[in-house]
Amino acid sequence: MGLAVASSVINTVAGLGKRTGQIGTTTVRRSFRPKHYPPESSIFTLVIFADASPIASEAVAYFRIQCLGKAHVIFVMAKGRRAPLKPIKNPRLELGASVLAVRLYLIIKQELRISISSVESYTDSQLVLYQLRGWLKSLRP
Repeated sequence: MGLAVASSVINTVAGLGKRTGQIGTTTVRRSFRPKHYPPESSIFTLVIFADASPIASEAVAYFRIQCLGKAHVIFVMAKGRRAPLKPIKNPRLELGASVLAVRLYLIIKQELRISISSVESYTDSQLVLYQLRGWLKSLRP
C-alpha cells in the first residue's frame, strides 16, 4: 500500500514538471523594502539578537528599514544549534551564540545585494561584552 502511494506522488510531481516545463527556473521575488518606501531614501539597519540556553544557541536577524520618518521591521534569517550532550557552562554557550550571530551576519552580507547602513548586535551576556572589550584592547598599539 505504501509503495503504491509513493509511486503515485512521484508520478504526480513528474507530471507537473512536464506540464509547466519551467519548474527548474521558477523564482520567488522577495522584497525586504515595502513598496511605498522609495529605494533611494530607505536606510537598512541589520539587527541581530543572540542568546543561549542549556538546550540550544540561537541567533535571529531582522532588517529595520527607515524612510521618511517611518520604520518597518522584517525578519531576514535565523540560525540555531543544539547544545552538546556533554554539559557545558553557560558562558561558553553564550560565546557560541555570539559566534553564530557573526556567521549569520557574514551569510547575509554575502548573499543579499542590499546596502546595509549599519549593524546592531544584541546579547544578554555580560561575559561576551567583557571578552570583546578585552580583545579590542589587545589590538591597540
